[in-house]
Amino acid sequence: MADPILLVQPLISINSVDMVCYARSVKMTASDDMQDIATFCTPNATRPGSTTWDVEIEFAQSYDTAGTDVFNTLLAIAKTAVAVEIRPATGAVGVTNPQANFTAYIPTPTFLDGGVGESQTFTMTLRPNDDPVFTTA
Repeated sequence: MADPILLVQPLISINSVDMVCYARSVKMTASDDMQDIATFCTPNATRPGSTTWDVEIEFAQSYDTAGTDVFNTLLAIAKTAVAVEIRPATGAVGVTNPQANFTAYIPTPTFLDGGVGESQTFTMTLRPNDDPVFTTA
């Protein structure tokens, strides 16, 4: 059995911009739409139908003129479809470091979200336009 991976520095690329140093967490999950295939002999039968993928990225908010600025970088591409690449580590793509590629529309980013003395974070949810392509080579 392979050891579980620990996310230390995954690759998160949005529109060819490396966003990993601004991300606090990343999650890519699949949800299957269950189809009713009931018959008189199997009245409760269902089977998986179409799959919907969701990607959630929690960002630490920044407004930086010297480098990549999370808010303005995402605002500049909001409501447009862009290429996204995600993999568990920044190293080369391989069996132990698979890559997901997809195109998704970027939602308008959160401008401000925090209380007194708190660091600002926001979560952005992406839904791939088509099924992601997973590569291992």
